[in-house]
Amino acid sequence: MNLAVGSSWRRYSVAIVGLLTVLAVFVGSAGFATSAQADETFDCGGGGTYTVNASHVVTGNTGCAGAVTIDDSVTSIGDSAFTNASSLTSLTIGSGVTSIGNYAFFGVSSLTSLTIPNSVTSIGEAAFYGASSLTSLTIPDSVTSIGNYAFTNASSLTSLTIPNSVTSISDGAFQGASSLTSLTIPNSVTSIGDSAFNGASLLTSLTIPNSVTSIGNLAFIGASSLTSLTIPNSVTSIGNYAFADASLLSDSVTGGGVNAFTNASSLTSVTIGSGVTSIGDYAFAGASLLASVAFLGNAPSVGGSAFVGVAPGAKAYRAAGLTGYGLDGSNFYGLIVATPTPDPTPTPDPTPTPDPTPTPDPTPDPSNKFVTLPVDATNSALQSTLVVSDPGLATQKGTFIYSSGARSTRRLTACTGSKKITKAGRYKINCKLTAGARSARRRGSIRVTLTTTFTPTGGTGRAITRTVTLKKTSSGVTG
Repeated sequence: MNLAVGSSWRRYSVAIVGLLTVLAVFVGSAGFATSAQADETFDCGGGGTYTVNASHVVTGNTGCAGAVTIDDSVTSIGDSAFTNASSLTSLTIGSGVTSIGNYAFFGVSSLTSLTIPNSVTSIGEAAFYGASSLTSLTIPDSVTSIGNYAFTNASSLTSLTIPNSVTSISDGAFQGASSLTSLTIPNSVTSIGDSAFNGASLLTSLTIPNSVTSIGNLAFIGASSLTSLTIPNSVTSIGNYAFADASLLSDSVTGGGVNAFTNASSLTSVTIGSGVTSIGDYAFAGASLLASVAFLGNAPSVGGSAFVGVAPGAKAYRAAGLTGYGLDGSNFYGLIVATPTPDPTPTPDPTPTPDPTPTPDPTPDPSNKFVTLPVDATNSALQSTLVVSDPGLATQKGTFIYSSGARSTRRLTACTGSKKITKAGRYKINCKLTAGARSARRRGSIRVTLTTTFTPTGGTGRAITRTVTLKKTSSGVTG
């Protein structure tokens, strides 16, 4: 009898142990899965933390300051992850990172040291906008894409080398680099965007490689210290006011689709490449020492007042056999046509004709480009931050789809708002929620299509549309 009881106990004991083992494995596995999905936090060198999600993306930070090293396990730095981390002084990005998101380090105004590893292939829009304390920058050869306004207002940057992996320099990429004295553009680059180096007032010399075919509007406007510039024959398009106010430029400019050297008052000679088909309005207006323009191809079309205010008796030299200029001594848009002699040294005409009265220099069109930061939602409004470069008016309108039955839907206004912009800078705009939108939120989440429009004073508007999901609010919330 006792033997039977003992045998039975052993059988139950084995069964219980087995069950506990299964439960332990199950709980352990579940715990492992939960751990794998959890966000991780990493300490910043001078206080605060940053957060990395289960996909190894930095999603945000809390009070991050001082010297920060991004862990090697991170593969991407997300949009706005360190926006306005103004106490961040040094940044070393880990070797696992391949992309830096839009606005990732927007407004890191105290950043003095930046190390980007060879693993990074793309730098997002406005990623380091406002890094005004950064003095040097090395972009690795792995980077193929630099977003618009990526380093705008890096006003302490003194030297810059762009790697061979980059094929285009985006709009406003280094706008406001007012301390830049040295710039190397590689042969891989084919285009230089609008305002790419706008305001590089300390840049003294510049060589555009023969891979470049286009230079955007205002690309180097305000390069007032530029004394030497070489543009290759590969360039066929130079935007409006691209080199306007380069008042010290004196060496000859070679090649390219030249149409934007207004007020280059020290320029003495220019060679227009054979690929140039047009020269824009006021291209060399005010270049008062320009005495020699050599054309290497047939006559291009020439815009109004292109050579107004150049040196009296300035010559248009063209080789024999080229067409469209007329005979020697003919007037070619204010230049006197001449055949070059070997190693010509043109001198001003001893009996100059009176200068034509120059017309006022045109004012560059105000910029309608702007940057919007992620939207914050309250119970009564959507709050956005805009970064603009000119005064004007910013407006917002949000709409949402309202369903009152299985077959009845309509689009209603969710919010409206506006903000007068008085000067370049950052502005907050509140899009106040309508009663209908607040009522709909009390019943459930709504998806708002939010359109932000910026119209500069005297210019045309530009709109950016995005979708924002507003979570359900409690029934007691009235806004």
